[in-house]
Amino acid sequence: MDAWADTTYQVKLRELVESYHHQHWELSLKAHDKITPDELAAGPVILVGQPELNQWLVEFESQLPIETGNGILGLGEDQFDSNLHALSLSYFPNPMNTRMPLGIVTSGNEALIWDLINSRINTLSRGDWGYEVLEGSSRVLLGNLSQQKETRWTIDTSQQIRLPSKVVNQWNLKPFVFRSFHSKLNQESMDYLSLECEKQLRSILEFIGHTQLSDTINYTVYPSTEIKGLMTGNTDQSHMDVYNNEIHTAFDACYTDRYFGKESQLIIRKLLGESAYPVLEQGLGLYFSSSWQNQGYNYWATYLARNNVPVTVEALLDSREAEYMSALYRQAFSGSLVEFLIEFWGRKQFLEQYSDWSPSKDELEML
Repeated sequence: MDAWADTTYQVKLRELVESYHHQHWELSLKAHDKITPDELAAGPVILVGQPELNQWLVEFESQLPIETGNGILGLGEDQFDSNLHALSLSYFPNPMNTRMPLGIVTSGNEALIWDLINSRINTLSRGDWGYEVLEGSSRVLLGNLSQQKETRWTIDTSQQIRLPSKVVNQWNLKPFVFRSFHSKLNQESMDYLSLECEKQLRSILEFIGHTQLSDTINYTVYPSTEIKGLMTGNTDQSHMDVYNNEIHTAFDACYTDRYFGKESQLIIRKLLGESAYPVLEQGLGLYFSSSWQNQGYNYWATYLARNNVPVTVEALLDSREAEYMSALYRQAFSGSLVEFLIEFWGRKQFLEQYSDWSPSKDELEML
């Protein structure tokens, strides 16, 4: 790690590394000027920081397939502004010991370095791609290094994917700021998306008893789940980024009327904070999304129950067990559970219990 000027990011990174746990390996963090060549050669290493401030990035640059000087991030013939982009190199032979892997996360912008590490902490050293360049939180270039004998570990343009970097439409409807990489998204679809989000916001504000949402929500639209997955690293049809106040959604004919819920979930997180159980936040988001999966959560929960799909309240509240549950089952039943709790407790008690509910054994049996 380099000597970042803003120590806020150093503190965040240290906290992230200290809280990271994996059954097969552990992470440690050292300042670039405190690590020795022998330590660099002893095991896998990821160099993190701004190009000019990390002495090892400077020392190794001539041996790497990337350029990092003069405000530029370069890969072959491609050059990117290092203040607007971040670059991740997943795997390269360590110049100090070629039997060990070297990874790199760099940018001229400290915030972009932090965002990339925070979102990819589990895959930095074993990414699906050899390298990637991100503009903000979106990938604009990704690829693999050549493994041919004559060109090994160089940029291989035949294994590159270029992704949309130009926003073709942008519009605002406070507190939402929409931008679209979907060149065929017509005005009718844009209006529908805006009005649906606005409708959900009004319903949530009324339910919670607030008059407005002070945060801005940045909403990005993609032409397909494939493009969305390549650009964001997330292949879900829709997902939220709480840290950056972002929603990312694939919007096409297949998904019209199916995805609403993540918008509500992010609004709820900003207004109420984290819930006692993730299922409550997810379920409350769907509670305001009557068009989820075309028919709404009640339709699917009833359908699954009639077909004897065994899902218990205990399983829904157990985060580990719920993680391995079918997304359709988990989401449909989370919506039904929240609806039941609102009807059983009433709106006021539900909101009071939302962040610290701890059901007793008798209460679970009753549910």
